[in-house]
Amino acid sequence: HLDYYVTIVLNENNDLVIKRPTVSNKPLTPYSANQFIFHMESGMGEGWNVLTTFTFDEKTRVNGFNLQHIRMMHHRFEKVK
Repeated sequence: HLDYYVTIVLNENNDLVIKRPTVSNKPLTPYSANQFIFHMESGMGEGWNVLTTFTFDEKTRVNGFNLQHIRMMHHRFEKVK
């Protein structure tokens, strides 16, 4: 079980930004339909791109998203109101 949260918001320029409690905010760059990427640093001067895929309920409302990269496979985050 992973007890971790992130927040995705629109910034003042109407760009999506992912906010995480332990690192700096990162802009989400469009990648394909319902998918965005952001760059995560490793702490050793390197890093990797993280794929963010939004998911939808039966009424096509965003109900969460999955994060995926080489060290993290399909971590699901549920939308909280």
